[in-house]
Amino acid sequence: MFSYLNPENLKKVYEIGTSSKEPGATFHDSISNHLQMLEECKNFSAWVRMEGQEETSDHIIEKHGKLLDGVDNVRYNSPNKPWDRWLAIPTQEHFPTLYEFLQKNSHQYKDCTVSKLGPGAKIKPHIHHPLKPKYLYNLCINFPEGCKFEVHPNGEIPYRPGDIYRLQTRHLHSVTNDSTEDRYHVVMEHL
Repeated sequence: MFSYLNPENLKKVYEIGTSSKEPGATFHDSISNHLQMLEECKNFSAWVRMEGQEETSDHIIEKHGKLLDGVDNVRYNSPNKPWDRWLAIPTQEHFPTLYEFLQKNSHQYKDCTVSKLGPGAKIKPHIHHPLKPKYLYNLCINFPEGCKFEVHPNGEIPYRPGDIYRLQTRHLHSVTNDSTEDRYHVVMEHL
C-alpha cells in the first residue's frame, strides 16, 4: 500500500494520517445517472490543469488546490510531462446532469469540483491541512480498470461508478490511474 511515497517522509505522514480511530472512508450513497455525467465530462473542453491553479480566478478551483498546501510530492507523472490532473466547476451549461444533482442536494453539499486524472497519473499518499475540511464527499463518475483509491486504515476503496464515499481527509489517502482512460470524480464539501 502506498509503495511510491518517498520513504523518508512516510513515517511523518503516516503518523499524522493515522492518529484517528475512525474509518478513512465510509460509503454514503449511490446515484444511477453517472453515465450521463461521464458524457458531460468527456464533452467538456475547458479543464484547468491543477498545476496552474494558482493563476486561475475561480476561487473554488484555487481552494481545491490549496487543500494540498504543505504536502510534499503529491503529484506524480512521468518526469517528462506535467501532472495530468485537471479541475472544472460544474455549470448548468456544461454539466447539466451533475448540476441538477448538486441543486437537488444543495442542502448537504457545497463547493463542488470535478476532477479528471489522466492515464498513468497518481495523487501520492497525503493528508489535507488540519485547518481545511475534515471530511470531503467523493462521487465516482467512472472508475476504469487499473484505478485505485486507497485510504488508511480501509485500504483500497471498492468504488463503482455512481458511488459516493465520505472521506476523512486527515487520513493518509492516494489515487492511482493505471488505466488507458481518464478517471472522473466529483469532490464535494458537506454542509
